[in-house]
Amino acid sequence: MIEKIVKAADKRKAASISAFRVFQLTEVTTFMVIVEGNSKPQNQAIALAIEDDIKIDFNGQLPISKEGSASSGWILLDYGSVIIHVMTPQMRNFYKIERRWKDAEFFDVTHLMSPQDASNRPYDASMDLENLFDEDNWDQKKDIEGEGDDIDRDEEDPFWK
Repeated sequence: MIEKIVKAADKRKAASISAFRVFQLTEVTTFMVIVEGNSKPQNQAIALAIEDDIKIDFNGQLPISKEGSASSGWILLDYGSVIIHVMTPQMRNFYKIERRWKDAEFFDVTHLMSPQDASNRPYDASMDLENLFDEDNWDQKKDIEGEGDDIDRDEEDPFWK
């Protein structure tokens, strides 16, 4: 199913596709896939392409749950063993889901995608902090990288914009 999801998202030009196994970390699901669309209409098209391809190839299977909408910038498709997040870059950067699942087993899915330019590389959460600060602000970086799931409280939640 992961292969079908990645290919469906790729055919709608999704960017930064990540897939990882989380079964050892949660009882909710086995796999998570996160894809990025550059606009709300593109996110809707990506989610519909995934739903259609899964329905065709998996005997009419529909998501158990579908949450969010293109207008919110985040669509979640729950297929039980696989949860798919279709997000705008702003939502993905704000919520940093990959960071919360840092102990998960990440899969390289680039071989499933069509030849790509640099913007379609898999998302690398480690780049968030590396590119955020220059050497003069190293102490500020250490504060953010500290223990627990620190969230930048000054940043506005893109959902409420």
